[in-house]
Amino acid sequence: MFRICINKDFIESEVVQRSGAPLPLTFHLNTAWTRLPCAESQLLLALCGFSDGGLLVMLDGRTYTVYYESLKNGLNAHINGHRCVFPDDNDPSCLTTPYPGKLLRFLVEEGQRVAVGQAYAELEVMKTVLPLLSSTTGLVQNLLPKGTHLRKGDLLCRVRTRVVRRDLALRHPRA
Repeated sequence: MFRICINKDFIESEVVQRSGAPLPLTFHLNTAWTRLPCAESQLLLALCGFSDGGLLVMLDGRTYTVYYESLKNGLNAHINGHRCVFPDDNDPSCLTTPYPGKLLRFLVEEGQRVAVGQAYAELEVMKTVLPLLSSTTGLVQNLLPKGTHLRKGDLLCRVRTRVVRRDLALRHPRA
C-alpha cells in the first residue's frame, strides 16, 4: 500500500512493507540526493520543482518529468508525457456513481438488503434514466437526498457487509 501527499516544498509518502510495518518517507524539493531504501539495496533520488508545478525526478541516473493532478478517486500523473492513473483503494462498502447526473430515487430503502447486481438507485443522465447496480451485498445506508446533482465518483450510499467465516460455521452448527 502506498500513500502520498504532494506539497509545494516537499513530498511525504508512506509505504507499507511486506512485514506490515509502515515506512514513512519525506523528500524535500530542490535539495541534495536522498537515499531511498529499496529491497536489499538503495536508490539515489533527487527532486526539483518547476515553476509551473511540475517535478523533475532524478532516480539512479535517469530523469523523469512529472506533472500530476489529484482526482476525486486517485491521482493522475503524466510521466515523460505518458499518462498514469493511480486509483485510490477500492472500498466495496462504498457505492459511488459511475457518471455525472441527478439522483432521482433510491430503489432500496434505508436498512434494506441489497445484492450484487441489484439496482439500488436511479440516476438521470441527459434526460435518460439509468439504474445503478450494486457491486456488493449487505444492508444499505443512503447518504444523499433525492434530487442531488452528482459528479462522477460521488458517494451515494454505504453497504454494511456481513462476513461469514465458514470454519466457525462448520465447527458450531446451529441447533
